[in-house]
Amino acid sequence: MASVVTAATLHDPALITLGEYQPDPAQSAQWNRGAYRVQGLGHCNECHAARGSLGGIASGQHLTGGEISMQEWYAPDLSTGHNGGLQGWDEQDIVDLLGTSRSAKGAAFGPMADVVAGSTQQLSDGEVPAVVRHIRGAWTNRASAVPPEQVARYRHTPID
Repeated sequence: MASVVTAATLHDPALITLGEYQPDPAQSAQWNRGAYRVQGLGHCNECHAARGSLGGIASGQHLTGGEISMQEWYAPDLSTGHNGGLQGWDEQDIVDLLGTSRSAKGAAFGPMADVVAGSTQQLSDGEVPAVVRHIRGAWTNRASAVPPEQVARYRHTPID
């Protein structure tokens, strides 16, 4: 991925946004904590967003699904609405997937399984709700927040 980003930067620096994460004052602290994880440290959009012909993330795309061409893989959109990649998923399903690569609704394969093994399963019980809040909030999903205690309980509930 680094070579693609480097090439895109050299060809058109406008494709790369540098700088520090700036919290959105219109959002909650939990949403901003999740946004920092999803948009910054986790750089989820690198896989879960479409790319333009020069390799940069297409304008206005946020977790809408995208092809990882060098790996011949498609990272699904992360919306919970009609035809969304997480349609019908509840909090436990998302927590389970981020923590174990599997849930009652599906499993992570390919590059996402690597992400879970090396990253998301290491998130604290307080970080997972923030990530879930941001992902759900990206589509103005107004479901209630997931408290850390619920994450801890979900992590220790067997998956049928």
